[in-house]
Amino acid sequence: MYAAPDYPVLSPDTNTDVLIDTAGQIVYYRFTADHSCDYAFHSISDEDTYGELYAQDGTLLYENDDYYGMNFGIACNLEAGESYILAVSFLDTEVTGRFELVAQTNHDDTIEVIQSPNCNDSGVWHHSCTICGYEWTEIVPPTHDYENGVCLAIESGRSDLLIK
Repeated sequence: MYAAPDYPVLSPDTNTDVLIDTAGQIVYYRFTADHSCDYAFHSISDEDTYGELYAQDGTLLYENDDYYGMNFGIACNLEAGESYILAVSFLDTEVTGRFELVAQTNHDDTIEVIQSPNCNDSGVWHHSCTICGYEWTEIVPPTHDYENGVCLAIESGRSDLLIK
């Protein structure tokens, strides 16, 4: 019932504009987990929203209303490579309009600083998720913190550069 192949794909770590243009409409998205990890789905709306997450076979796994004020929120652990169906709507079946749908991976990461950013150079941080083992590298732009006209270069401890 919920596994129709024509549902739009909801990608991890994206925001999607949802249009409810018919009273009582439910919008369905297919979501495939990239990693066996924690994920969160929530809405950003001025209206009361509702969300349901289904397994591929149509089994209801999670549902929520009012996690963030009037916005729904679902936080759960999903299996890598498995597809899920997310159904979203306004709670009031007479309401139409738009809201933003957020899908994010919640990696619980540890950070190894390879190179700290300073006033002149970017830094390099290596992340590793303690839940799923996913690893990634982040380039951190040069960092400045000013106190009394002195650049403190937060991560490197350099305080020798005066701002003139």
